[in-house]
Amino acid sequence: MFLLLATLLSFLFLTDWASNFIKDNLQKVWFSSIIIGDGETIPPQMVGALAVYRVMAGAFVFHIILALCLVGVKNSTDTRAKIQNSGMCIKFVLYLVLIVGMFFLPAEPFEYLAGWPFKLGGALFILVQLVFLVSFSYDLYDGLLDLAQEQEERGQTERTCIWANWMILVMTLFFYGFCLATFILLVIMHTKKGGCPLAITAGSLDLALMVAVSRLSISRHVRDATNGPGESNGVFQASMISAYACFQVLSAFVNNPNEQCHMWGDVNQGSTFMKALGLVFTFVAVLWSAIRSGSNHFFEKSKDTGYKSAEDLEASESREPLNNGAAAGEEDGTVVEGTKHTRDEVVEVQYSYSQFHIMFALACMYIANLLTRWGDIDIKEGVKNDNFNGISDSNLSVGLKIGASFMCFAFYMWIMLAPPCFPDREFNDA
Repeated sequence: MFLLLATLLSFLFLTDWASNFIKDNLQKVWFSSIIIGDGETIPPQMVGALAVYRVMAGAFVFHIILALCLVGVKNSTDTRAKIQNSGMCIKFVLYLVLIVGMFFLPAEPFEYLAGWPFKLGGALFILVQLVFLVSFSYDLYDGLLDLAQEQEERGQTERTCIWANWMILVMTLFFYGFCLATFILLVIMHTKKGGCPLAITAGSLDLALMVAVSRLSISRHVRDATNGPGESNGVFQASMISAYACFQVLSAFVNNPNEQCHMWGDVNQGSTFMKALGLVFTFVAVLWSAIRSGSNHFFEKSKDTGYKSAEDLEASESREPLNNGAAAGEEDGTVVEGTKHTRDEVVEVQYSYSQFHIMFALACMYIANLLTRWGDIDIKEGVKNDNFNGISDSNLSVGLKIGASFMCFAFYMWIMLAPPCFPDREFNDA
């Protein structure tokens, strides 16, 4: 909800009304060291973009502060665990104070943050986002299969179709259709604008990788591996990951500074759709990270993370009755006597508190880039040049998003190939 509030505020500040209001009331605070004469004006587009970075910078600082405060919290009886599990009103006030405070700082620091720091953080979030989308794709597929089986057991085929199976089919076709549409759009842009080799290269590679991961996902080499997802692999997951990778490539050319490689002549045309689609991906990843955070430890290693060999699994299974036998009755969610927590929370927290906030900090950086079209801010040029609105599309973001697209395919191939390539290791809980 905090992140949603910051996103809605950012959308508000991008409107002409809000941008002009801020410019009229905070111009001397923001641009006092830049404006020389009274005749110089500040473009409202630049004011709106700076406002977005201010909102998300405040949200970013909030999550980084909490991440640092919560490093090393091992169980919920730790005094610092109260920072995570209580005091929501206090945290909300701190959240607002940090965001409002950013509006009374000069503009130069945010011009710098809009460069490589926030773009690098946004690119990292794309990869973290992919991790959760992969997890989401497997869980969604397994959930739909279980639902279809329940419908079949109830004899639903006698009354109506098993809609869970149809949903799997429709979603798979939609994702593949999106990939093909992306390639067609890139080809049309290449032919109509005098040639853009980068678009053809990126689109062709994405299409080839889509075919490769789809073929790999149904191969017996991948599906017969019992130490990983195994039979859960299929074209459903491959199509979803391919669509996400193609979205990143399409986004790169929607905001390309090169006119021959820009998807549309008008920078605002199509931008709203890409922002909306990007926000959908973002909130799916963020919500799924909150739901499944108990099994994800990317930034902090717990004692039990890492891949286990078959010997380690046998040893742990042999020790389990000794360790948990006496407390087996306390593992059913009942509260441990003398505390307010269940046994699993007292023994070990179910997710990394600091990792949780690092995830949201990266999400703030990604959303700031998304809402400002991954543009570069040039304050002085925007003030001096009446024909320039102070924000321009970035070559750096183009490279980051195309590179992230290829990393999506590489990561997903690793997810499928690691279990059969390393049969003596367990990847089901990795």
